[in-house]
Amino acid sequence: MIFRGTIAKYFLDLNCERTMEGLKAALARGLKCGRRRKLSEADMKKAPAILKMSRFRGAHR
Repeated sequence: MIFRGTIAKYFLDLNCERTMEGLKAALARGLKCGRRRKLSEADMKKAPAILKMSRFRGAHR
């Protein structure tokens, strides 16, 4: 039973190591990791005005 745990731990570490190497390689190629932004930069600039208008009309958050 301990032997299986040792093998499982080895493969878990190996998988983690390969994943980190892949992420580093992607960053070196200039790829961005993670979730994409929902709003563009233009939308972010418009957001304060839209929020101000919605509060003026009595809308809830």
